[in-house]
Amino acid sequence: MINLVLPYRRNEIYKTLQICIIRKDNLLGRELHWILVCYGYESENTFGSQLIRLYSINSNLKEADQVFDQVIKPNLCSWSAIIAGYARVGNAKKTLELYEKMQQCGIKPNNEVFLCMLKVCSSQGLVDIPDAIKLLHGHNIPLSNNIFISLLQGSLKLKSLSSCRYLFELLKCEGRESIELIANQLIRNFAACGSLEGARHVFEMIVNPSMHTWNAIISAHANHGESEHAVILFHRMQEEGIEPDEYIFTCTLKACAAMEAGELGRLLHHQILEFQLESNITVGNALLDLYAKCSDLEDANKVFNSLKNPDIISWGSMTLAFSQSGHDFAVVELYDCMRWEGMVPNRVIFLHVLKACGNIGALQHGRLLHKQVLQHGLQSDALIGSALIEMYATCGNIDDLKNVFSRLVVRDVVSWGAMIGAHVHQGDYQSAAGYLGGMLHEGLIPDAAIFTNMLTSCSHAGLLNIGIEYFRIMIGKCGSFILQEIEEVLAIKMLQYV
Repeated sequence: MINLVLPYRRNEIYKTLQICIIRKDNLLGRELHWILVCYGYESENTFGSQLIRLYSINSNLKEADQVFDQVIKPNLCSWSAIIAGYARVGNAKKTLELYEKMQQCGIKPNNEVFLCMLKVCSSQGLVDIPDAIKLLHGHNIPLSNNIFISLLQGSLKLKSLSSCRYLFELLKCEGRESIELIANQLIRNFAACGSLEGARHVFEMIVNPSMHTWNAIISAHANHGESEHAVILFHRMQEEGIEPDEYIFTCTLKACAAMEAGELGRLLHHQILEFQLESNITVGNALLDLYAKCSDLEDANKVFNSLKNPDIISWGSMTLAFSQSGHDFAVVELYDCMRWEGMVPNRVIFLHVLKACGNIGALQHGRLLHKQVLQHGLQSDALIGSALIEMYATCGNIDDLKNVFSRLVVRDVVSWGAMIGAHVHQGDYQSAAGYLGGMLHEGLIPDAAIFTNMLTSCSHAGLLNIGIEYFRIMIGKCGSFILQEIEEVLAIKMLQYV
């Protein structure tokens, strides 16, 4: 607590305020604010700007606004402080308004103000790169590395390849294309714009790429479908004496999972054990995903059991592993264990467990899941809705099936197909035909599975003419190529029932 009896000097208050800003000490800052009000210093730019920075850095923008309004003739320091505050929380509209007001008051922006403007506009994808460069030149503001990075982040948000190339050429003219932070951002930009060639070009210009740069180029390839190249880069990195960290291992494991390269993944797993990273949740989840996609339950179980605190992604990977291997009872048991551990299921886990319930005919468990779906507000999700329909259809529960279908916000081919298939399975041709008509009325094109169900239904009911009509609809809606997806025996079998 500050002793108000002591005579305060302006310099001491100012220095203490700066310490408060560094430490984000809002409590002491408010005490100093009260003292400044008592001494009549609050309206001065010197103290007002520091109070604004203190409040805005703690996201107390209401108080920052109040201080700003009290400042008599705000100078550049006060304007930049309030603009930085709103830019920090990503409020582009308010930041732009303040920037315009500042210029109307005759205050010219400095480097800090422009950097704030670029950051907030970049986060909203509002940056026109050539115009921003012209504006900076017009105000004689040097293109610092931070400004270049903000411009690159803006083009990343826009996913503008032309802007990315424009900045790359500008950086080459400035001789800054090989600066690590800038190069890493350039690699991410080119990859996000679909130009892995551009990303590789930037990477090859760097003489001694650091681990962070290797991470940028490996993740660029792993995240954009070039899994094999990502693995090649990983080996090249090790040959050059760079040790991978958890992020590089995670990206490379992702590439292995995409290729379902289990053996290669196991080799990586051995290295991960050497680096004592197996218990790292990010690496562990990447290993789980790899083994799940390779249907390797034994190794997936080992990794899962090695995790100290498995998260929802870990549980999701395990349900995927059991689901893909056809261990439906294990999926349901795992879900019960997860709930017992207090974990809240996500959309992906619900999808796996609903499918498992349908496969084993666990209607009561499926109904319990349905209630939990409603509790989590996922009933309007199209995939969840389709999974519920398929579960009830497989369990043969038509009443619940109709109830879910009637409440679906979006009805896709899968949900319509499940309704049609369920009624065909029940031998209810009329209802199946009605749902097919409804689907066609909504402009959806049935897939091969739906037409197969309808042809089977006509076959069982001995409805040759109607079956031929569906055959014509099938060709008219989908073209002759769909015939390749339907076994010829179905049409032949239909004729045999006449």
